[in-house]
Amino acid sequence: LTTDSKPALLVVDDNEDIRKLLLIALRAVDEFEIEAVGSAREARERLSERPFAVVITDISMPEEDGISLMQWGKQSFPGSIWIVLTGHGTLDSAVSALQLGAFDFITKPLSMATLRNTVRNALDQHRLSAERERLQGELEESNERLREHVIHLEGACRLLGEQAETIQTDLHRAALIQRALLPQTAPETPGLSVHALYRTSQTVGGDLYDVVRLDSRWVVLLIADAAGHGLSAAMLAVLFRNGLPLVDPSSGEASAPCQALEAVNRSLSRATAAPGLFITAAYCLLDIEEGRGRVASAGHPPLIVQRKSGEIERIFHTGPALGLYPDAVFGEQEILLDSGDRLVLHTDGLYDLLEGEPGTPSEGVVRAVEESDEGDMALLHGLARLKEPSGDGVEDGPEDDVTLLTVCVG
Repeated sequence: LTTDSKPALLVVDDNEDIRKLLLIALRAVDEFEIEAVGSAREARERLSERPFAVVITDISMPEEDGISLMQWGKQSFPGSIWIVLTGHGTLDSAVSALQLGAFDFITKPLSMATLRNTVRNALDQHRLSAERERLQGELEESNERLREHVIHLEGACRLLGEQAETIQTDLHRAALIQRALLPQTAPETPGLSVHALYRTSQTVGGDLYDVVRLDSRWVVLLIADAAGHGLSAAMLAVLFRNGLPLVDPSSGEASAPCQALEAVNRSLSRATAAPGLFITAAYCLLDIEEGRGRVASAGHPPLIVQRKSGEIERIFHTGPALGLYPDAVFGEQEILLDSGDRLVLHTDGLYDLLEGEPGTPSEGVVRAVEESDEGDMALLHGLARLKEPSGDGVEDGPEDDVTLLTVCVG
């Protein structure tokens, strides 16, 4: 309701002298622009042509009184503020005008100071109303944007929920496939008793083990642990198993453990040339006719041999983890297994379960093997025991994948 950044005022009075007096009084104030008309009809025309911040109207006019004009104006142009002029004889009408929404009234004869103060107050009220409307508009726009944002977020949450459900379903299927790749039962091998325990920290894991009877004489024991957890580790473990040659393709004979690890290391180095992708493994080739074994270990935790007498021997790694150096060379160690001896293979996830035990985690495994006078499965479950229950009574799972494999001779 401004022109050239100044509020616009409209004076409506059928008395020309009053109009002139009002114009003189108000034009002395350089805060607003002012126009004057002599009838309600002219006022309607001017109000229809442009907006006015304040309208000052006489109540008593011949064609249409000021109250009727104000009622029409407040309905048609609700942004204007109305002030009525009244004489002593129309004071009751002025009160009625206030009840109908007039901002104030000015009595005749006019007081210029009162007039200016009333107009200034009306302009302040207009500015406050305009600011309130502006803020209300901004608030409504903000609320609308917020509603749109909430709708967008709800849609995104639904999509994420659907995707999470799909991923979880895929992970469960992957876990079923992964467990199907593990031996369901140990091969029937006279003179050997084989037991295994396999637990993942997530739906799928990076641990792997296998027991393969190549022929009547040779049995392969295999255990591996891919770096990391979850699907990436599981895929790396599958790549390792698929690339491991158990049989020398040139001779058809059982692969030497060192040669098998060197071959799969070259394959993994080509396929997974990225930082942090590696796998530790131990490969044991047993000759069940002579009770001898050959072991190659790629950065894997020590294998434990427990003699019938209770004496403990450890077989340490003979080369680096797989996938780090394409030209890595792996050595071998030979072991002799007599009746009553036991071979224990495990992944390093077992160390997390032994946290807090005296000595190093490896020494803790050795101590548990030494102290066990029960069968292999009791030993496995004892070693892979769960941590203490959490405060809410829910039993905690392993922080890392845990795999244990025992082989007892005789």
